[in-house]
Amino acid sequence: MKTPQDVMITASTLENYGNHTQPKIQPGTTQIDPSARMLDVFNKVTEKEQERLGANRDIQATNRIILNSITGSPR
Repeated sequence: MKTPQDVMITASTLENYGNHTQPKIQPGTTQIDPSARMLDVFNKVTEKEQERLGANRDIQATNRIILNSITGSPR
């Protein structure tokens, strides 16, 4: 049995490696994009942090408006 260290990859066998060798999608099935699933999980995990950051942006924008109105700076 060959281990990954025993495999010699050459220019002629390079096309046998990579994600382009995955089987085609069968009719009636749907392929799931792993990166889309990862983004969905990431958004669920960081949802509260994203809300907190959004609230901070709103506070900063309000503070900037107040300071600009006091100092007479353009908006």
